[in-house]
Amino acid sequence: MTTLLDRPAGDRRARARPRSTPPSRSVDLAGTLRVAALVFAATLPFGRVFITGEWFAPLVLAGLLPVGISLLARQLRLRWWWGVGLQVVAWLWFAAFTLLPSTLWAGLPTTESVRLAIRVGVIAVERVAVLPAPVYPEVPLLLLGVSGVWWVAASIDVLALRLEAPGKAVVCAATLWIVPLAIVPGGDAPWLLAAPLLLAGAAMLYAQAEPDIGRWGPQVPPGRHPQRLT
Repeated sequence: MTTLLDRPAGDRRARARPRSTPPSRSVDLAGTLRVAALVFAATLPFGRVFITGEWFAPLVLAGLLPVGISLLARQLRLRWWWGVGLQVVAWLWFAAFTLLPSTLWAGLPTTESVRLAIRVGVIAVERVAVLPAPVYPEVPLLLLGVSGVWWVAASIDVLALRLEAPGKAVVCAATLWIVPLAIVPGGDAPWLLAAPLLLAGAAMLYAQAEPDIGRWGPQVPPGRHPQRLT
């Protein structure tokens, strides 16, 4: 019987559940960088959806900004609902600033920004149904892409760093990665798009492997047996 099984049941349950204390800043920053790399790799296939390169900056920033905002919320020890509210405000500001700048007042979104964003979103859904890809990066389609990438990136960050479920985070990123490939399946050298995602996903899973082992008990080298607690 291992040392872990010799512990009281309460201690085993405490070791098995995710940590309740916040990680150190260095650990949190390293995890944020891994999430950012995973999100960046998942957005690269959108180059197949759009004809020109104007999609790159809005969609990549839409993936990286929510990861940075989540880091800020954790450093400030904000409750999860404050974090969600911060994400909503930042998403609305970013969408208005990059795609609907005429609706801003003193650099801030207004009710007109919300009304126009809804109207443009409806147009985007209608165009997706009739326009064959690849397409030009028009404002309605970019708004749809920015919104989707933003909230998927925020979900990846929550899964990887708040819920400590890196496997689910990688699956979420793979879902984002595969959407543009399903829209435009043709293309050369698919490994150029797959390799960054695989490397970023492997880095995230590897980084979480050692903490997971530590929660279940001490690591025992081959050929040795753990000592029973006295």
